[in-house]
Amino acid sequence: MAIRPAKPETCKLELVTITSTEMQPEAKFGTGGTYEMIGAITIGAKEGTDPMSEEIRGLVRPRACAMGGDVVTLLGSGTGANRKGFAQQNIVYTVWATRPEGAAAPQPF
Repeated sequence: MAIRPAKPETCKLELVTITSTEMQPEAKFGTGGTYEMIGAITIGAKEGTDPMSEEIRGLVRPRACAMGGDVVTLLGSGTGANRKGFAQQNIVYTVWATRPEGAAAPQPF
């Protein structure tokens, strides 16, 4: 993941749905594509919370902007137990930023 300069907490973000095709190498969200993943945001909310609600967006936006994000995608949402044993909605978003021109090519592992 890359580190980006922070943006104002009310920065413009796109909330999009992406497919596995868009994550293939050289595709829009894949290795070498237009965007690169710069972080993830995890929210623990009341069970049954809509991950697209204005309340949750109000929590996600400033965090994604602080990461320097341009795009946010919902990675997953499900019910789990918190440390007190109560059910809660666990919501995870992926934060993406526009890949800078001339960025280094990915290296083999």
